[in-house]
Amino acid sequence: MRRAFIRRCTKRREDISYLLFDSEDVLKGYEIVGQRAQRVDGGEGMQGLFQSAFCGVQVLSPQIFSYMEGFPEEFFIIDAYLKAARDGKKL
Repeated sequence: MRRAFIRRCTKRREDISYLLFDSEDVLKGYEIVGQRAQRVDGGEGMQGLFQSAFCGVQVLSPQIFSYMEGFPEEFFIIDAYLKAARDGKKL
């Protein structure tokens, strides 16, 4: 069994920012309503993805810190998650 690299707490509720997952619960990007959407897989738009609001609760593998290398002192943690997802890590 493959262990999760990051355990996250999300909930389907109304919000202004969402993590985007495919039907297999794989992180594909995030959306900030009215601003931008970022995709991990370079797919076509956001069709077929579901939104889940990030609750801010997370349990991380220490390996996540390697995905933060080169980031500024203050950054959006989701960018590190997306970088790990591009690398095939289970989130």
